[in-house]
Amino acid sequence: MTDTHTHILPGMDDGAADLAESLHMLRKCRAQGVNTVVLTPHFYPERESVGSFLARRADAYEQLCAAVPSGFPRLVLGAEVAWCAGMEHMEQLKELTMGQSDYLLLEMPYMAWTDDQLDGIWSLLNGGQVVPVMAHIDRYLHMQKRGQYQAVLDMQIPLQISAAVFRNLFIRAKALHLMSQGQWMVGSD
Repeated sequence: MTDTHTHILPGMDDGAADLAESLHMLRKCRAQGVNTVVLTPHFYPERESVGSFLARRADAYEQLCAAVPSGFPRLVLGAEVAWCAGMEHMEQLKELTMGQSDYLLLEMPYMAWTDDQLDGIWSLLNGGQVVPVMAHIDRYLHMQKRGQYQAVLDMQIPLQISAAVFRNLFIRAKALHLMSQGQWMVGSD
């Protein structure tokens, strides 16, 4: 099983504060049957350059790899990229994807999405550089108009849902229904 959305890299964001916490999180992943972990620290294009982020991520990744014992899940680099206008023109965007794939984990604003934002996702997809994967879609659904959510489904892009949703009896049925439509990835976030 692959966890496609984690904050395990030490000291990168609001996830693991240090190496000890990173290793603890990886032990939990292993105990739950996860054999691959995609490391997706937050990247905010309006706060930091891609180059600066990649350097920080590389340092944290090297530190983690040096400490990970054998038998732990395989580690794959990625990022959770905050949406911003014009991001389809960002240099080095491909370097933020999940491993060697074209999948870019995209964090949308916590609000009802605008037509411009949906057009931006469409531009990312049609630019051919990356395939946007909408992160933790379960957080946004209650804010979207039906047409907005349908527009996202019509793009046929992968959607990432948080694993915690399945522990909530009231949300689980809705999540499973939604997962019958489209392409889905699960992440612990």
